[in-house]
Amino acid sequence: MTSAVIVAAGKGTRMKSSKGLSKQYIEIVGKPIILRTIEKFVKSEAIDEIIIVVSKKDEQYLKEKVLSKIKSGKPIKIAYGGKERFESSLNGINASSKDSDTILIHDAVRPFVKIEEIEKVAEKARKTGAAVLAVKSKDTVKLVSDGIINSTPDRDQVYLIQTPQGFSKKLLLDAYMDLINSDEIFMPTDDASVAERYGANVHVVEGSYENIKITTSSDIGFAESIIKSECGI
Repeated sequence: MTSAVIVAAGKGTRMKSSKGLSKQYIEIVGKPIILRTIEKFVKSEAIDEIIIVVSKKDEQYLKEKVLSKIKSGKPIKIAYGGKERFESSLNGINASSKDSDTILIHDAVRPFVKIEEIEKVAEKARKTGAAVLAVKSKDTVKLVSDGIINSTPDRDQVYLIQTPQGFSKKLLLDAYMDLINSDEIFMPTDDASVAERYGANVHVVEGSYENIKITTSSDIGFAESIIKSECGI
């Protein structure tokens, strides 16, 4: 059984709507960003259940304005976010069914992930234990310290990591428990880094450059153009 955890507990301090809504609830071409995201996982045959991790104060809004518009027999659960992003992920994982053995974790503000990409990550995660969606960097990347370039990694080896990220549920929970019980000061920026720290080999699944994370107001125009292109507008 495969569970999708959609993380939507962020406050979105860099971008809010005129109504004060966090970015995941902002409408683009007449539909909230998070609704577009959830719909992809509802449609994917690789996903058996969906857990949405939200701020407790947003729960009622999510139910009334988003979940009420989804017509599906697929189970959709709600979990509450933690102080840090990794705590929100862990809360979502813990809310998954006891029968779930594979977990996909996805950013609520990445609505343009393709259904086939979701299914490729799920398949790779089931086979290998850990897989992430990623694209090759188009730009030259520099490692910088104190404003000075230290080195230039080979661009062919540089990938921009996206979501979903898929894992064996047992592996990911073991990795999180190892982190929590450690005295090490380590703040993971994604779930893959938790698995990497634990010693897991995380495999890359080629994604698409359209799978953007909508973070600032400048991303809205690009998002609108993607939607209009998909709809032939």
